[in-house]
Amino acid sequence: MRDVKNNVEIGKIQPRQEIKTEKTEDVLPQVTPKEEKVILDSSNPSAEILGRSQVGKVDALKKDVAFGMAHPEAIEQADKFFNMAYAQTNDYGKSSELSAAYVNEFAVK
Repeated sequence: MRDVKNNVEIGKIQPRQEIKTEKTEDVLPQVTPKEEKVILDSSNPSAEILGRSQVGKVDALKKDVAFGMAHPEAIEQADKFFNMAYAQTNDYGKSSELSAAYVNEFAVK
C-alpha cells in the first residue's frame, strides 16, 4: 500500500463547476447499400462451381436413417460414449461435442 501523506489542503476541495457544452446535431452514419452480385448465365465456370458447392443434398435425412438402420451398433456405441461423457462432465454441450468427435473418429463410413 502507498503511504498517505497528511495534506492540509484536502479539506479545501473546490465545489464542482458546471461545464456547458454546445449542442451538436445528431449525426447518423451514412449507410450505403451493398451491391448483390447476380449471375444470369453459367458462362463463368468458377461461378458455376461456387453455386454447386453451396447446394446441399436433399436426401440427407434419408441417408442418416439408412445409416442408422444398417449400423445400429455404431449408434448404440455413440450413445454409450455420450452417457459416459455426460456422467463425467455434467455438461450437455461439452458431452455433445465429445460425442461428435468420437463419431467422426470411429464411426463406420
